[in-house]
Amino acid sequence: MRNTWKKTAAFLLAFTLAAVPLSQTGVKGGLFGKVGIVAHAEDVIWSDGTIINTDTVINGNVSVSSGADVEIAGNAVVIINGDLTLQPGFWEQDDFDGDWVSTDIDVFTGNSPLLIINGNLNLGSHSCLNGCRKPHFFVTGSISGNGTCYNNETFTTSLQNISFTRVTDGTSYFTDGNGKKYVLNGSSFVPMVETVDISTATVNLGADNSVASITVGDDTITDLSGFDITYGVSDTDHTATSVPSAAGTYYAYVTVKDTNTSYTGTAKSDSFEIVSLTGSGTQEDPYLINSLVELATYANVDEYAAGSYIQLTADLVCDGDFLVTKSSHIMLNGHTFTSGSFTVNNDVEVAVYDGIINAPITNNGLVTVLGGTVNGAITNNNVFLINNATISDAITNNGNINMFGGTVSGNITCSD
Repeated sequence: MRNTWKKTAAFLLAFTLAAVPLSQTGVKGGLFGKVGIVAHAEDVIWSDGTIINTDTVINGNVSVSSGADVEIAGNAVVIINGDLTLQPGFWEQDDFDGDWVSTDIDVFTGNSPLLIINGNLNLGSHSCLNGCRKPHFFVTGSISGNGTCYNNETFTTSLQNISFTRVTDGTSYFTDGNGKKYVLNGSSFVPMVETVDISTATVNLGADNSVASITVGDDTITDLSGFDITYGVSDTDHTATSVPSAAGTYYAYVTVKDTNTSYTGTAKSDSFEIVSLTGSGTQEDPYLINSLVELATYANVDEYAAGSYIQLTADLVCDGDFLVTKSSHIMLNGHTFTSGSFTVNNDVEVAVYDGIINAPITNNGLVTVLGGTVNGAITNNNVFLINNATISDAITNNGNINMFGGTVSGNITCSD
């Protein structure tokens, strides 16, 4: 570095600017806490006394004038998407002798400035690019010429058309020409891992009101091992880790675990109802079912024992598929139950009395239809009985078929 009055004056000016907050030196806050960036889309010449103390992206080549002294100051990030050339210095004669006036860029004034040369560095004779005591500038291409550079580092990765976004309340990041985000890790650009807020995600409940999955944007997450799931009556009262059985209105909450670095926040389901059923569950005093909520309560709350009698007191329509997981006697009592399908779990016994089921029945247990009509095919992998019933479609069975009266309007297939 040459010892001229111009270099001393430039250094003092840079020191003064570095002591002033960037908001007072021309940098304005942008949307969402982002700080504005000066951008150039053509070749640039840096002349003597140039001080850059704002984030700057130059999409072109930069040339530093012969004998110029340039400083990257403050905590500015300067990106050159092109080549940087420091012109050769020159000999300056005075009355007694003379001295070389070098071409210099200093990248160390202020907090932590950074110069990224996304291209080649050409150093003319008697020129110097100085990163001071630690690397403050990086070169993605080659370094050539007779000049010198100190404390530089060569990138092990490079990006096309790098830009920079400074976020005042989060992680600042670099962006390539395809819009992908990166952070600087040592001498490499690494993809930025962004956490996704799930507070607006959709919580999908199963038939038993337990959390089956959450939908975040276009993605549905079924592996919930990275989340804590709780149930409760309000945002401040949801400590239960299983679906409540007491009557009431509840919500399911999905909260990101501390070990899950991909997501943040808590998602909340729509409300669901747990009701108290009328009746005692005997054949003489069955549980009375007037809604799908009451039917789901019977099916999923342990208080209502398997093998109980339930009686529909209204026609019910299930928009999806109906899964029976508890042995039961379903007394339709002349009412109609409509569903996409009527599926019975293995080892579950279901007796259907006097009514209409508008759904195909798939069964791994035992189905007994005593009177009434099934408008759909019946497929069974075990044993079922049909007694005085009307089946409007085929019966496919891998077990026994016992018919005591009734009508089947379709083929009957029995493998045993």
